[in-house]
Amino acid sequence: QFTYFDDHKSLFKSLTKSPPAFVLNLCDEGFNNKATQELHICALLEMLNIPYTGAGPACLAFSYDKALTRAVAQSLEIP
Repeated sequence: QFTYFDDHKSLFKSLTKSPPAFVLNLCDEGFNNKATQELHICALLEMLNIPYTGAGPACLAFSYDKALTRAVAQSLEIP
């Protein structure tokens, strides 16, 4: 069985009313299609204890910070 959620306004209500056993997280544009809120979807899933695919919120926050990503890459001698 598969349910596709694409209404951000009702997402929280839908997930709390009937939590899925697992989420295939395809939300790559961010909550409400704001790139700076990409981590919010997986943070919400974690708060609701719903397993999901993809990176966690901390990883997404770090990767969005290009200066931090560059500094980590340089410290590992990655060009």
